[in-house]
Amino acid sequence: MDQDTGAVIAVDIHSADQGDINTLGETQKTMKANLEKIGKAPSFDNPTEMASA
Repeated sequence: MDQDTGAVIAVDIHSADQGDINTLGETQKTMKANLEKIGKAPSFDNPTEMASA
């Protein structure tokens, strides 16, 4: 979720036996792909912060 706008950027559903630490990488890939689709992907000049709960 974008903390400034509240927009949901990525949602992945994983098996209950997989912990967040094991699935976070896939969710980050989904997030990056979704942001690239709208021209807002992180870059060297415009990095993106990520927080996970």
